[in-house]
Amino acid sequence: MKTTTRPWKPAMLNTSTVIVTPHPVHGQKAMIVGSDDGRIVAHVFGDTAEQAKANALLIAAAPELLEAARPLVEIIRRMDSSAVAYLRETQAEAAAKYGDVELARISREDAAVVLTSGDLTSPLLLTVGDLRWISNLVATVEGA
Repeated sequence: MKTTTRPWKPAMLNTSTVIVTPHPVHGQKAMIVGSDDGRIVAHVFGDTAEQAKANALLIAAAPELLEAARPLVEIIRRMDSSAVAYLRETQAEAAAKYGDVELARISREDAAVVLTSGDLTSPLLLTVGDLRWISNLVATVEGA
């Protein structure tokens, strides 16, 4: 997927002033998220200037969030593949009734998955359902 040139960031008048103005129709505070080449990425709103800025920062982080999510797609693919192989080996007769996609879905959505960095200091606890949701989100964004 090709997005607007990065990085994205809330529009600034200078390094310390954020542009936040009331919307002419609904009165919510508005903020522009733009790229370094001057293109507008999004108009973001909030009930307060602080909320508009927080929403703008979230949108501005979208490219980095997508990059961080991509490795999780491979993790769930491998987990599903391992689960299918295990079920086909240990429950051959019952597993024969299902395709690989159905067998992968049989695994519990609330099963815990622990992801760690190389030094094991900052573990991240997700569920299989979380990983599938992230994987579907990445597929949707990249297919757009």
